[in-house]
Amino acid sequence: MLRSLLAIFVLALVVPAFAGPPPTCVSDAQCADDDLCNGIERCVAGTCTPPNAPLVCDDGDACTADSCDPGAGCAHADTLCAATCGPGDDGLRCSDGTACTVGDTCSGGACVGSPLACDDADPCTVDSCNVTLGCTYVEQADPPACLTSAQCASVADHTPCVGDGDPCTLDGCLEGACRIGLNQIVRQCADGDYCNGDEFCSSVKGCEPAPPLVCDDGDTCNGTETCIPASGCAAGVPEPDDTPCDDGLNCTDGDTCTAGSCSGPPLDCADADLTTLDFCIESTGCLRCAPASPHTLGIRFATATKPGKFTLSAKFTPATPLTPTGPGGLDLIFHDDTTVVQATHVPPGAFTVSGGGKFARFSDKTGTVAPGLERLRVKSGVPFSRHQVTARGSLLVPFSHQLTRRFTVRTGSACMTALVSCKANGSGTNDRCQ
Repeated sequence: MLRSLLAIFVLALVVPAFAGPPPTCVSDAQCADDDLCNGIERCVAGTCTPPNAPLVCDDGDACTADSCDPGAGCAHADTLCAATCGPGDDGLRCSDGTACTVGDTCSGGACVGSPLACDDADPCTVDSCNVTLGCTYVEQADPPACLTSAQCASVADHTPCVGDGDPCTLDGCLEGACRIGLNQIVRQCADGDYCNGDEFCSSVKGCEPAPPLVCDDGDTCNGTETCIPASGCAAGVPEPDDTPCDDGLNCTDGDTCTAGSCSGPPLDCADADLTTLDFCIESTGCLRCAPASPHTLGIRFATATKPGKFTLSAKFTPATPLTPTGPGGLDLIFHDDTTVVQATHVPPGAFTVSGGGKFARFSDKTGTVAPGLERLRVKSGVPFSRHQVTARGSLLVPFSHQLTRRFTVRTGSACMTALVSCKANGSGTNDRCQ
C-alpha cells in the first residue's frame, strides 16, 4: 500500500494537475509533427504552438554539404572539398568524406581531421557516429548505471532505465517496471543561453543546437539591439531625431530618424522633359515613361475554377525605343503609381526577333518562363517612331473592379505607361479599360 501511494505521489509531481478541461498538451513531444526541418513545435501553457522558424543548417563550412533530415535534423556530409592532397598542400582544407571528423586539412599528402566527440555523458545511450548525420544516440541499457525493465524489480525507484529507445525521454524504474518519461517528460537540452538559440532534442541525434537569436531589426533609428544570455534580445537606445538614415525604400529621399523610426518624403522624379510621365514605384525607383495612346486593357477576374486573365494593347511614340533583347530584358508591371500589384520579367534570350530586329516576340503557353505571361509582342523602331506592345497572360494575384489601373512596359531606361479608366461588365466578371 505504501509503495502504491508513493507511486501516485510521484506521478502527480511528474504530470501536473489541471483545473477544468485538460490542456491540449503537457510536453513538447505531444506537439511534434515528426518534421524537425520546419522548426520545433512547443507546448506552452498547455497549448501546442507552431515553430518560430525552419531549422537553419548552414554550418559555415564550405567543405560540407548541408541538408536536413525530417527525423534527425541538420546533417553535414563532408563531401564538397577535394579529398586528395598533393605536394605543397599542407594546411589547405579538404574533405575526407565523413561527418565523423572535423577540421579536415591536408597533412603530409593525406586529408586528416579530428574525430567528432559524441559522448553525451548519458549512461543510458550508446553513442556512435554516422558518416552523413554525425553523432547519433540510441537509448540502451549499460549495467549497472542504466537498467532494462526486467532489472527494475531489484532497484530503488527512479533508477535510470531503458523504456522506449528514444534518447529524448528520461525513463526511470517505478514499482518494479521501467516507466517512460518518469524523471522528466523529455530531456532538457536548453543550456540557459537564449542568444545561441533554442536547443531541441532529436530522437536520432540527441540534443541539437538551434540557429542563434537574431536581435538586429535592421532599423538604425531605434538603436542597436543586443542579446543578453539570461533573457534574450534587448532594445537599443533610439537615435536623436533628424539623424540621417536609410529606410531601404527607393521612393523616398532625405531619410531621417523621427521618434525612433526612419522615414523620408516622397522622391521627386520630375524632370524637364514634358513629353514623359514621371513617377516612382518601389521595385524600380524613378521611371520617366512615354504615354501610350491608344491603349486597352482587358481583365477577367478569377473564379473558383479558372484563374484571372489579362490582355493589353498599347501604341506610343517614345524618344528612347524599347529594346526587349537588350541586357536587361523587359518588365511588364501593373501598379498604382506607388505599389506594384504584379510584375513579370522576360529575359532577353526568351525573345525571337524578326523583321530586321523590328519585331520581338515571346510565347510560353505554360506561363512559367516569365510567370503570368503567356504571349508578348513588341514592335519597335527608331526614336519617335510608332511602337506597339500587345500581351496576354494570367493574373498572379486577385484583381477586383476598380475605376483606374496603370500598366508600364520597361526595357532598360526606356519605358511606356498608360493610365486607363475601367468599367465592369454587367455580370461583374470582367473589367474593360481604355
